[in-house]
Amino acid sequence: MLSYTAHSATKYFIEDCSVRHKLKKLDSFSALGVKFDNKLTFLEHMDEKINKAYSILDVIKRNFIYVDKSTFILLYKQNG
Repeated sequence: MLSYTAHSATKYFIEDCSVRHKLKKLDSFSALGVKFDNKLTFLEHMDEKINKAYSILDVIKRNFIYVDKSTFILLYKQNG
């Protein structure tokens, strides 16, 4: 359960055959490849994507030292 309210102490339950189950509160979750946080800032999502882009760039730089600009762009787009 991800809550977007200012009241962080709010508790949520779901009832199943007369048994109440407390829902676990999450700070973030992923849906369809997008990471949502409880403040809707998407900071975790952006950090994840930026880190992935930098790791791809590092692999290209390490393995393809002498490559022209157009080939570099082609390699980057193929890995993204």
